Amino acid sequence: MRLFLVLIIAAACSACSSFDTTYFLNNFETLAETPNDTPTLSVRVFKIQEEGECDNGECPQAQLYIAVSEFGEYPDKNVFITEKADAWHFSDWISIPKLGDEPLQSTFRVKKTIGNNQHSLIVTVDTKTVSFMRE
Repeated sequence: MRLFLVLIIAAACSACSSFDTTYFLNNFETLAETPNDTPTLSVRVFKIQEEGECDNGECPQAQLYIAVSEFGEYPDKNVFITEKADAWHFSDWISIPKLGDEPLQSTFRVKKTIGNNQHSLIVTVDTKTVSFMRE
């Protein structure tokens, strides 16, 4: 199932002109995954780090890929890609929907590092939208 999701993400992202499926499949790191105790909303957070070494103060950057899927016969699905940053770290889940909750949204916290600045962000995601709010 996990491999199937990764292949779906790769296929969905292959429309991006700069997306390299081979690179993604060989280099992604799973940072977080909602527990699937109740079939509501599945959220997976992947990180892709650019290859290379630091040169003249510029280092390879990373992006998050946030895969979201409802459960059911014809589930809504989507993938969101963040901006590049020096580093991304998953902190914790703030809320995961329970069966019967409306709207189906998950909220989690990540940390983004750009240069010497670290920002804690709250991410709220469903199958249609993603929003980032600074803490």
